[in-house]
Amino acid sequence: GALNGTTTVSAVAGVATFTNLSVAGLAGSKVLSFSSSGLAPAQAGITTTAGPAAVLGISAGNGQSAPPNSAVAIAPAAIVTDADGNPVAGTGVTFAVTSGGGSITGANPTSGTNGLATAGTWTLGPTEGANTLGATAVGLTGSPLTFTASGTNTAIATISPATLTPGVTATITGMGFGATPASNAVTIDGAAATVTAASATSLTVTVPSLACTPAHSAVVSVNPNNTGAVVKNHPVAAATALALAVGEAAILSTATTARCNQLSNTGGLYYISVYNSNTVYDTTGARFELLGSAGSSSVLAPSNVVAAPRVFAPRINASLPRNPEMEARAKADRAHVQFLERELEYLRQNGPSFGLGRNSAALRNIAPVTTVSYAVGDAMPVRLPNITGNSCSAWIDIAGRVAYVGTRAIIIEDNANPLAGTIDTTYAQIGSEFDDVMWPILEANYGNPIVNDAALDNNGRFIMVFTDKMNPVPGSNPAASGPGHELGALGLAGFVTSVDLRQRSTCPTSNVGEYFYATSPTTAGTINTSGSPPRWRWAMRGTIIHEVKHIVSIGERFFRNGGTVFEVSWLEETTARISEELYERARYSFTQKSNIGYGSASNQVGPYCGVRLACNNARGIVRVFEELASAWYSGPHHYSPLGRINSSDFSFYATGWSMVRWFLDASSNAESAILKGMTQEPTKTSMANLEEKSGLAFAASQPRWLLSMLVDDYTAGFAPLDATIKQPSWNLRNVFSGYDADFTVPWVQWPLVPNATTFGAFSLSDRVRPGTGTAIQLSGAQLSTQLLELKASGANAAAPAELRMAIIRVQ
Repeated sequence: GALNGTTTVSAVAGVATFTNLSVAGLAGSKVLSFSSSGLAPAQAGITTTAGPAAVLGISAGNGQSAPPNSAVAIAPAAIVTDADGNPVAGTGVTFAVTSGGGSITGANPTSGTNGLATAGTWTLGPTEGANTLGATAVGLTGSPLTFTASGTNTAIATISPATLTPGVTATITGMGFGATPASNAVTIDGAAATVTAASATSLTVTVPSLACTPAHSAVVSVNPNNTGAVVKNHPVAAATALALAVGEAAILSTATTARCNQLSNTGGLYYISVYNSNTVYDTTGARFELLGSAGSSSVLAPSNVVAAPRVFAPRINASLPRNPEMEARAKADRAHVQFLERELEYLRQNGPSFGLGRNSAALRNIAPVTTVSYAVGDAMPVRLPNITGNSCSAWIDIAGRVAYVGTRAIIIEDNANPLAGTIDTTYAQIGSEFDDVMWPILEANYGNPIVNDAALDNNGRFIMVFTDKMNPVPGSNPAASGPGHELGALGLAGFVTSVDLRQRSTCPTSNVGEYFYATSPTTAGTINTSGSPPRWRWAMRGTIIHEVKHIVSIGERFFRNGGTVFEVSWLEETTARISEELYERARYSFTQKSNIGYGSASNQVGPYCGVRLACNNARGIVRVFEELASAWYSGPHHYSPLGRINSSDFSFYATGWSMVRWFLDASSNAESAILKGMTQEPTKTSMANLEEKSGLAFAASQPRWLLSMLVDDYTAGFAPLDATIKQPSWNLRNVFSGYDADFTVPWVQWPLVPNATTFGAFSLSDRVRPGTGTAIQLSGAQLSTQLLELKASGANAAAPAELRMAIIRVQ
């Protein structure tokens, strides 16, 4: 309430009397406070009641519809109040029909304690059209009142459910509807709805797609038999409310659920991925528009153009100049994949003619053949397949000697090598590590490297040939390496070829066995000397297990299907990268899902040693992190594990590794069982093979893998509520921050380059290639619910059907 008037005071014998004061406001209990300078304050309670009747207003029963000659559903009611809005009892009100020809009963009610004066029954006139009813109370503001009603044979009475959302079934009750679905035209918020059932008093409709707007009251219209529409307002919600807690994700895995959503929390930081669920790769992808609010015109910087990958290949040691061996890796990867794809095409065309695939237990478990005599120093000529041409009919003769004989490996050295006859100890180190470490890894996780040996040289061993003929001619242009060194121009560290699995009668190049060919050391020196035996060994061991894994895959397919179906290149290369990872785990005693970090001076393991020759270990798989940083993290929606943008893009070596690693960690099946199952699968390939052996569907896995790459180890206290939204085998943030500490420029602690925006109005127009998705960072001050509309690019239509959306809140 409020005090009104003046504060005239008369004080007699210690009593102060206030005159000309009044209390205004709603009636009820009040407290008056009194104060005077230097005196303690005092209070007094009073109770006010309503003043005299002053205002007449409409309380209920206005704006109704009913058939002619029938009563409206709600009796008209007026309310009598004082000047402050308090209800006043005891005031008479007179109701009278003023147009339409109807009638009223109970025309002279008196207001009750609630101030309401309610008439009896208002029956409308005999014809369709407007009806009015007047209500009068003499001397009151607002009098006379006018109530309106429409005489009609069609009307909407109720609509359910309480809020209409796209795709739900709604029921509209009323009167005068068409008897069949086709005889009723229904719109909801301006969009045509499908009527699925109809009677004169009830319609069943499917709520259509609505404009992506926040929840609001919308017009529902029914036009039966084209006689004229009747309408009623009703709440609709086109956007699905997402109230995400920190760590919670929303996987919107259909085009419908991804269409229109709103974040109902206030503030925080979210990552959003608009992802392409198609498993058939194409370089075009699918275009979309993501709006931060309906109709927004504020533009978020797009990334339609694929920028050149950042160069993050580090030096071997921070104190050394950038190393040319690492600079050449991109070239080697290109040559390797191009050769592998030529091999796979060759196998698809010629595989059944190889004469392999006996599929017998005797071949599956070949024991080493100890009766064949091999001794270090024995001469052993080899035909080096000239893979620059027709590798089945072109070769380079090598006069070789046996440099190592082990239980599973034979190493042949080219007598023309610069260090021939002087580095058998280096060969023995590599050979024994193959026998004791690599072979068990390959056999346990993929299959038998010499599964078809009984049909070939039957020597129970894998033969490795190291030749200077794969090195560039010293002092020449590596891109145009000369006679005898034709393969040196390719930049390959090593390769395997299926031509060796044929007989020479059909393929003269063949050595009729399981062979690996690789470069050789070129100069004496320590590990710090480029081309020295220890430096060569440091770089070569990961290549050996990678390449031998290819022969396991090809051989196992021959064994099980006779050479009719082979794995696709992206999954074949990815699982070969996994073999390098398994080898690194064996060297450092890492275990699966142990969240491996970068390593440090006090813990000299993993990537830390992968860039330090002083650790005197093998190169390892650090290059997958370098490739992820340089490509995927700079534009996740461009670099897909399922294919490449162009002939110069081989980022799927790393993205495929990260995705398959996620599948291996998220699956309840054993890692070795998944890898071996895929390698020994006779008919399935690509994603179908990975899905079956892991027991995980790509549709559900892809968004979780993508989010895991964005938020893995986000902060020490951050934990996704969905435990699969992480990379449990590697601490990605620790790995990248370790690189940053070691090399500074151009490294950063976290290489992700997201499309960053703040809450409110924004728009992003872009495209996503199959198998991957965008990285959008949304943060800032959130003043209201945040609308997210995914639609077709440049059109008010649904986005392409293969596009979905995943959202996770991290702060």
